[in-house]
Amino acid sequence: MLPTVPLKPLIAVVGATGTGKSQLAVFLAEKFNGEIINADALQLYKGLPIATNKIPLIERHDIPHHLLDCIGLHEEPWTANRFVREASIVIDKVRGKGKLPILVGGTHYYTQSLLFEGAAVDETEAYLSTEEQEKRWPILGKGSEEMLEELKKIDPAMARKWHPKDARKIRRSLQIWLETGKKASEIYSEQRLARNISDVVDSVEELSRTALFDSRAGPEVLSKHSSLRYDTLVFWVYRDPEALKERLDKRVDEMITQGLLAEVEYMDANSREQRRVGTLVDTTKGIWIAIGYKEFRDYIDAIRGGADVLRLANHRRIGAELTKIATRQYAKRQDRWIRLKLVKALAEVQAEGRLFLLDRGDEATSAETTAYDVTCAFLGGKPLSKPRSLSQTAWAILDPTKMATQNANDDYVRYCSLCGTTVTTKRSWNDHTNSRKHKALLKPPRNFIYQGQETAQAIHAGDE
Repeated sequence: MLPTVPLKPLIAVVGATGTGKSQLAVFLAEKFNGEIINADALQLYKGLPIATNKIPLIERHDIPHHLLDCIGLHEEPWTANRFVREASIVIDKVRGKGKLPILVGGTHYYTQSLLFEGAAVDETEAYLSTEEQEKRWPILGKGSEEMLEELKKIDPAMARKWHPKDARKIRRSLQIWLETGKKASEIYSEQRLARNISDVVDSVEELSRTALFDSRAGPEVLSKHSSLRYDTLVFWVYRDPEALKERLDKRVDEMITQGLLAEVEYMDANSREQRRVGTLVDTTKGIWIAIGYKEFRDYIDAIRGGADVLRLANHRRIGAELTKIATRQYAKRQDRWIRLKLVKALAEVQAEGRLFLLDRGDEATSAETTAYDVTCAFLGGKPLSKPRSLSQTAWAILDPTKMATQNANDDYVRYCSLCGTTVTTKRSWNDHTNSRKHKALLKPPRNFIYQGQETAQAIHAGDE
């Protein structure tokens, strides 16, 4: 079974913020007669091109970009289901014009939900506002710890996965139960079982048709029972974390120079106006989580309060530093999603050979040339290169042994009752138990050595 020309090809470009995803998408669209579909939740909102990092018009090179500037600031963010529905319509229209659809954006939950059938929990549409939801189910308006206690009663398996402070995930797990009557953990288990059954059925049917396994097919050949919606090729645009940190800090400075603070002022004015007319503004989601908004709120409040020049300068400096920190943290989360979620999902449908890491640490032209060559082979139905063979970085990061270890640690949660600290990775747990704070609390009082040691050791053992 040799690779064949894809009937419904889709190129997906993923990666952390600041790595050059949009530029690569434009390059591919120019070379392969494509159009671009946005997969960034914040870029769906109208306006605010700086705060949402929309690619400037001049850099789009007249390539059509879809799903940009779709919704107003006052509107609820799209659910994954809504995005999948809207993006699927656009993809069909692009393909109907004889063009190649290219998906690009940093909301990887959107991307993964679109690429895979059944990838996301079946979210109900947001017919109810957050305020209406909390009126119907008051628990959804409580703090994260109180919601977590309720989730432990309803769905303890899901409760164990979340950090006690992760209000968004805890709330969503509760919401699934309240809206559907089914536990989120059961839904996920059913999805995994369905994928496994599909794999078994495919294996049996394939073996019944062929006497020998064709080793030439490789991972790039997808089974007809694959949960991938489209014949997909994925490019992961990557930069070394240290190099990316410097790049992101510089970009924040440029955003401020280009007018970020004016957009933050506009958002603040919009929020105040909504509150004035009695509209509830949930600043924990939608456009209000755009990096830079909350980080510069003190600066905006200082302007409204008539602060002197020195105080304004200090607030502005602090806001800039907070924005840089938040941007770097966001980039880490994006790469972490790819490593722990997307790579794993592709492997589960034997499509790991469709993900190619492009190291932007090399010359940009090198990454573009590689993407061009791989795309030519993909669209031409030719055998694809082994993804790990493209660069030393790809060889190291796409190491299946390392990936398996990372995925094993994905749902790792430990609580240290001695320090009152919760961590979510094995590495963090090791760092914590070796920290000065933990060791200092573990050390027994001098005047109560034996019993103190016994108590401390019992506490420590209970946490392991």
